[in-house]
Amino acid sequence: MLECHGRIVPVETKSGAAGAMKSLHQFMHDKSLPLAVRIDRNPQSLQKMQVKTTLGNPVDYQLLNLPDYLAWRTPSLVDFLG
Repeated sequence: MLECHGRIVPVETKSGAAGAMKSLHQFMHDKSLPLAVRIDRNPQSLQKMQVKTTLGNPVDYQLLNLPDYLAWRTPSLVDFLG
């Protein structure tokens, strides 16, 4: 988790370039948060996630993907996204 100007932003770290993120999807559904961060080996990107939890509940949020070498920039990038 990251607290940024009163906002809570979940951060998920992956050791590889792939992963299902089931727990992140469920957390985003339960808390109704608009933004999450994933740190892994993929290039930087911003994705609109429209997925379902393992229980079949729809969840929509933005996912900021950051390569591990940019992890230190997470707070400023989250601020930039507003």
